[in-house]
Amino acid sequence: MKYMGEMLLTRTPFSEIVMGNTALVRAMVEAGTRVVTSYPGSPTPEIATAIQSIAPEKRPCYFEF
Repeated sequence: MKYMGEMLLTRTPFSEIVMGNTALVRAMVEAGTRVVTSYPGSPTPEIATAIQSIAPEKRPCYFEF
């Protein structure tokens, strides 16, 4: 598997099997989401994990956990 953070940011077409929440983060990146927040114990921790896999200096959005 590719490094998740790089996969979420790539602009070239690709094929990869991912969980639905990871696909949601990819859609958020493509849609230009600007701010994302999460909290400990949230029902969808995979979203925060996927966003955190993107290097902070490359993140296309502000993220706070």
